[in-house]
Amino acid sequence: MGNHMDLGTLLGLQLRAHKNTVYGSLLLWATLSAVGLAFLQLSVSNAIFAGLIATLLHWDSELWHQLGHAWAAKRTGYPMQGITFVGLLAASRYPSDEPELPAEILEDTVLQPIDKVVLLMIMKIVRQSDGNAFLPTQAQLAKMANVSSPDTIWRALLILRCTRWLTACQRWWCKSGFEPIAYVANAKPLPVADTLFLDPNYIECLRKCTGHAHARVRQVAGGILAQLPEVIRNRPVERPTVFGVEI
Repeated sequence: MGNHMDLGTLLGLQLRAHKNTVYGSLLLWATLSAVGLAFLQLSVSNAIFAGLIATLLHWDSELWHQLGHAWAAKRTGYPMQGITFVGLLAASRYPSDEPELPAEILEDTVLQPIDKVVLLMIMKIVRQSDGNAFLPTQAQLAKMANVSSPDTIWRALLILRCTRWLTACQRWWCKSGFEPIAYVANAKPLPVADTLFLDPNYIECLRKCTGHAHARVRQVAGGILAQLPEVIRNRPVERPTVFGVEI
């Protein structure tokens, strides 16, 4: 396996870890132990034990996160193959011999040609990289799609998220707030329940898009929002927290 170690299977998923996971885990353990020793004033033995427990909890949360991806992927008809632990993170693995790009993309009457081109490019990039890939910048995608403005690409990404062809599954703090940094490209629009599982802020995204500067984004988001049951439309927004404090 080269740089990877086999960890067995779990729920039909092949688990493996890159060798740097060992070094990452040891570094995390040492760092958390030092935090317990310096800031929580624990004894050396208690700090080491607490650091170990916190490290195990970190990997437990990563595993459950990936199992959530596996559950959603199975619902779309393209099940995951396994999970790979790398450094301090985990990545989903999908079969490299997935079927041809779904015809539903071409038949979707809501998507315009540029939306379909962007989605097909993303799917091609993902499948050529064995299931995981970096999303090119908007400028790079614009060049690949032969359009002049990166803003056109951004609007296409918003519409693909609104129509649930793309699902924002991880976010990171940016200047304007928490923004998506990882997307799942779906073989067909993901059901609302699965979308809310992976992207708790999906409804908030729709609401924001109803006030977008571009009329088509407003129209698509408003139409989708109006079709959702009232109990889902009125679903409270889940804000991220740090140590139990909403931010």
